[in-house]
Amino acid sequence: DNKKLCLNSGEIIKMSDEMSMVFEAEDLEQASPATISRVGMIFCETRNVGWRPYRNVWLDSLATDFNGEFSAQRDKFEDLFEWLFPPAVFFVQNYCRIPAPVSIGMMCNSLLRLLSSCLNSPEGFAGDTDKVCEALFILALYWSVGAAVDGASRPKFDEYVLTLLEGKTFGNSKHDNFLSKNRSYDQEKYMIRKAIVVPQANEEGCSMIFDLRFDAKKGLWTPWVEAGAKTTIPKTATYNSILVPTVDTVRHDWLMNELLVNGYHVLVTGETGTGKSVGVKNKLINGMDEKYMSIMLNFSAQTGANQTQDIIDSKLEKRRKGV
Repeated sequence: DNKKLCLNSGEIIKMSDEMSMVFEAEDLEQASPATISRVGMIFCETRNVGWRPYRNVWLDSLATDFNGEFSAQRDKFEDLFEWLFPPAVFFVQNYCRIPAPVSIGMMCNSLLRLLSSCLNSPEGFAGDTDKVCEALFILALYWSVGAAVDGASRPKFDEYVLTLLEGKTFGNSKHDNFLSKNRSYDQEKYMIRKAIVVPQANEEGCSMIFDLRFDAKKGLWTPWVEAGAKTTIPKTATYNSILVPTVDTVRHDWLMNELLVNGYHVLVTGETGTGKSVGVKNKLINGMDEKYMSIMLNFSAQTGANQTQDIIDSKLEKRRKGV
C-alpha cells in the first residue's frame, strides 16, 4: 500500500507513482484478508478466463508493435486463431500424449511469443503479406501446441492439422467430436476453408510439417536441413566438442534463438540423453551475440534456493549503497 520494497539487506526501495506491481497467484490458501485488501488481489479461475483475452491483448498491440507493419492484418490473425487454434488444442488434449502438463493459456502464450518473434525478423518478408502471416502462424502453431506432444503423437497431430489446412474435415470422426463439444465454432465458415499455401512435406527426409520451416523472405516452405548438406569439423576439435547438425539440433537451435533474441525465457525439457545440455551450451557459448552473458548453474537434489542466489550474485557486479 505504501509502494516500498523492503529487501533482506535492510535496504528500502521507494517505487515511483508510475510503477505498479502485478502478482499472479496459483491460489489464495496462504493469503490473509489483510494481504488481499492491501495488494488488491483478484482471483480468476483459469477455465473462466480462457485463451481469448491473451489473443485479444496481442491483437490490440499490433497497432504499435513491429512499427505498425502488421496492423492491417489484425482481422487476418483473429480469423486464423478462431479457425485453427481451438481444434488443434482439442486434438492435443484428447488424442495425444502430453509428457508435461500444459494448460490452454500456456499454449496460447507460447504461440503468441513465437509468432511475435517470427514477425520481428530483421531479414524482411516476401511481398504477399497474407501468405506470409498465415504461414508463420501455422509454423508457430506447430511449435507451440504441436510441440507439447511426444514423438509418437506428432504424426497424428500433423495428419489432423493437414486436414484442417486442406479443408477435408468432413466425415473426420475426431473433428466431429470436436464440433459436438464446441458449439460456438463456426462450422459453416471453416468446414471448406483452405490455407493459401498448404505445406507439403515431400522433400527428401521430410515426412511431416515438423520437418519444414518457413522462409519468410522467400515465401517458401523448406526443409530444416537441405539434402546433401555438409558440415566441416575443425582438425583441432576434440571429440567431446564435435556437434554434427541434424534436423533436431537445427530446429531446436532456431527455436532458442528466435525466443532468446526477442527477450523471452526458454525452458528446454525432454528425456535423458536427448542432447538438451549440449545444444543449450553450444547455443549460449558459440551462437549468441557478444552483448549476451551466460551463467552456467549445475543443479542437484541438494541445491537450495539460497545457494542458487549466491551463485548468481557471485557473477554480478556489486554496487555500494549510494553509488
